[in-house]
Amino acid sequence: MAVPHQGMVRIARSPRRGSVAGLAGLLLAALCLALLLLQEHKSFIGVPVPTHSKSQSAISCLEKRYEDNAQIEESQRTYKGLTLDGDRLTQNILNEFYAETISGDGGMPGGFIKDLVLRSYFGRKFDVKMMPVLSREYTGPNHQPGKEDYKLALKNFQEEAKSGEHFLGSNDNLGWIWVGARQKADGLWLYMDRAPPYGERALAIMKADNIDEFF
Repeated sequence: MAVPHQGMVRIARSPRRGSVAGLAGLLLAALCLALLLLQEHKSFIGVPVPTHSKSQSAISCLEKRYEDNAQIEESQRTYKGLTLDGDRLTQNILNEFYAETISGDGGMPGGFIKDLVLRSYFGRKFDVKMMPVLSREYTGPNHQPGKEDYKLALKNFQEEAKSGEHFLGSNDNLGWIWVGARQKADGLWLYMDRAPPYGERALAIMKADNIDEFF
């Protein structure tokens, strides 16, 4: 697969500054601390705390969201390429964005993007809003993701791009397929549509008539 856009640009109708993720991280850390203190209190008064309690599940979920946001913050901080303005998405800008999108060597992506593709497309299951649903039916040791799982997820991603069956439903009729990233309660998820992901993170675009070039 081509290297996705390194900056995960958030497309807005008007430019916005500041770090929402940084504030979210502080709030999540505060909530995690409150949950931990609650656990300590329960232990002190003699109420047993189960190994898989709801509070532990909540902490795990919050840690995952904080980890996602931290990686996004780092990529945005170090990114030096094209910045998109939602009010000025001309064909010249989109062509430049596309050239940046396919500037890699193709094949399996690396790092955080590789995990996003796995999370979003391994199970090839979707909810009523056409957003991916997590599947943990991995084939690696101890039910962890294996190499074949990553390959299957990338294959599913490519097939979904070609079929368009689970696009969100918007279409600006300009011939582009947008790859966006949406924050949900359990982390970031990829999705595709035929129009820009205003207010969300744009990872990459594909040519609707030449999807294989992206991969």
